Amino acid sequence: MFRERLGGKAEPTTSGHGSIDLIVPGCHKASGLKRLAERWGISPEQCAAFGDGGNDIEMLNYCGYSYAMENAPDFCLNNIRKNPDALRILSFSSRHTRSCLFPILI
Repeated sequence: MFRERLGGKAEPTTSGHGSIDLIVPGCHKASGLKRLAERWGISPEQCAAFGDGGNDIEMLNYCGYSYAMENAPDFCLNNIRKNPDALRILSFSSRHTRSCLFPILI
């Protein structure tokens, strides 16, 4: 319904928790990562993404290392076009997030 009424001026997508994001077409998380990767001279295969909602699909498709959170809805997981081996499902509590993720990013 939203997509039709917006007529291509904005793209509706779910961000989880019953919320809807309206984004400028083509201006999503993956487009921002692409600009940064080009600036830093790295390839998409060298990038990692973590996501759990419809507003993460493009980003998860762009990055070489894609991590979907265990709570990601099926429609999100079903729209990821990567090799299934490239998509990893993360299932750990927020208590472990700080100790597990930050050492990877440093």
